[in-house]
Amino acid sequence: MKDTEFDVVIVGGGPAGLTSAIYTCRNNLSTLIIEKGLLGGYLHYLSEIENYPGCDKISGPQLAQNMADQAKRHGAQSVIAEAKGVRLADGKYTIQTNNDNILSKAIIIATGSKPAKMGIPGEQEFFGRGVSYCATCDGPLYKGKTVLIAGGGNSAITEAIHIANYAEKVYVVEIQEQLTADLILQERAKSNTKIEFRLPYSIVQIQGNDRVTGVITKNLKTNQSEEIDIDGVFVSVGRTPQSEPFTNLVRCNERGFIITDRDMATSQDGIFAAGDIRAGSIMQISTAVGDGTIAGISASEYILMKPIRNK
Repeated sequence: MKDTEFDVVIVGGGPAGLTSAIYTCRNNLSTLIIEKGLLGGYLHYLSEIENYPGCDKISGPQLAQNMADQAKRHGAQSVIAEAKGVRLADGKYTIQTNNDNILSKAIIIATGSKPAKMGIPGEQEFFGRGVSYCATCDGPLYKGKTVLIAGGGNSAITEAIHIANYAEKVYVVEIQEQLTADLILQERAKSNTKIEFRLPYSIVQIQGNDRVTGVITKNLKTNQSEEIDIDGVFVSVGRTPQSEPFTNLVRCNERGFIITDRDMATSQDGIFAAGDIRAGSIMQISTAVGDGTIAGISASEYILMKPIRNK
């Protein structure tokens, strides 16, 4: 990377970040996307997307590639790095990464979220040995086996349907009395004879030797425990924000999600946030794109209008 100073630095290269880049570049602002993984972010873990306007069905990786290519065509640069912190001095921001320090007039935080953990015995111990947070990644490893999906939302039920293509048996365990996934997903899952639901149940412990061999669950109505023999656990119980590098500068809610106004502006002048990292986000691809649009326009106006405001 030649330049170490940009008009706008976007931290996170998912749908929100890539959309922001399209808009800042269209305003002739030099733009850098810092992404620690692949451009497209979490899209790469989605096997099939059916609810993105204009795309009846598209794979996550393909949509990620389309968005990344479009941002690059508009002039966005990108670097593989991880933001470690941000400081403000002399009217400019310095983004500290594991590789370089990068200067910027404005920042758009689009770091998204990561899978939440259940925090139960055995979860950490058997991670990578039967405990997974990505059915798209690890589902094929469980061909002909028995697995359990923890969670009842869209992600969990989508993963249950996906992994049923490989597994012999899929248990879905949810602490609520009803699933919260979209009805169309619920109908598909309930019509699949491989999928069995346990509601309302909690997972008390994950058991195993070298690998996962079973779980202990509890019926939340009767308080009775039950052991289920399984080969793998896929955890899909929500998301936690990746806001740690920025909490010294921007206000967050009690869960760590960044608070913004309707222009995606944070409590810190010149820093914006978009997508799943934002407090109040409903964590959809389409809303991330909408957030990214607003953040890109707002950051552009902030930079382009700053000389006028300072007169």
